[in-house]
Amino acid sequence: MPHRRSLLTGVPAVLALIFNLLQPATAHAQAPTLLRYPYLTDIGATYAVVSFASSTVSPHPTVAWGPAGQGCAQNVAATTASAITVNGVGEYQFRAQLSGLAANHQYCYRLLQAGVDLLGSAPSPVFATGQASGSTAGFSFAVLGDWGYNGGTSNGINQDQANLLGKIAGSGARFVVGTGDNGYPSGSQANYGDLVQTGPNISAVYGPQYWKKVGANIPAFMPMGNHGMTQGNAYFANWPEAQTTTSSGGRYQLDSYCCVDGTNPGSYPS
Repeated sequence: MPHRRSLLTGVPAVLALIFNLLQPATAHAQAPTLLRYPYLTDIGATYAVVSFASSTVSPHPTVAWGPAGQGCAQNVAATTASAITVNGVGEYQFRAQLSGLAANHQYCYRLLQAGVDLLGSAPSPVFATGQASGSTAGFSFAVLGDWGYNGGTSNGINQDQANLLGKIAGSGARFVVGTGDNGYPSGSQANYGDLVQTGPNISAVYGPQYWKKVGANIPAFMPMGNHGMTQGNAYFANWPEAQTTTSSGGRYQLDSYCCVDGTNPGSYPS
């Protein structure tokens, strides 16, 4: 009996020890990290899409937004996620659809995940929606193509490209139109990269010295081009533009073509 009583009284102590051992892992769970700075795509007079990437998928982040100058948390938009791999590292690409916007108005936004403001102390990005159909007001836009390249430098930094994107950011352009070939050499997720990883042909688009300067405030419409056709999934995840494509009578997809003038069959961007 004494031995049995000793065993029973020891069970709670063992359970308490196990509980205490498990607590630090839960209490000190790693906070989410912003891996791709937010950028705008698929924007019109009444809608916009905000894309970004973080280090974790759970819980899904949200985008808080509102009219500029009136608070950036009047509305909350949910996100959808895509698992991506950047240079061998698993990340999560998110997009949020902002709806019910007013034409030719300015809005600001923040990124929230697991109680963390992913933008930290950075100011809230501000963007302008498109003009209403039939508007005669003037506007300017930038055109950019064959970019997203840093493979020719030993440190993986293309300073000329960084300077050009800085000029676009300060130009007053309402949006950017691409002519294709937005990531070299193949348009892979490693070529696009993130805010952290560096090296030749790595983070040539989403590196901190590149699209971060432009995309948070100026939306972009980026067709694919031939550099990236073998990486179609990466392109569609990175440049979501389905609503604008559909509303303009296009198809946001790769189309199959066969044997025109004796060429080999293949799939090409619509």
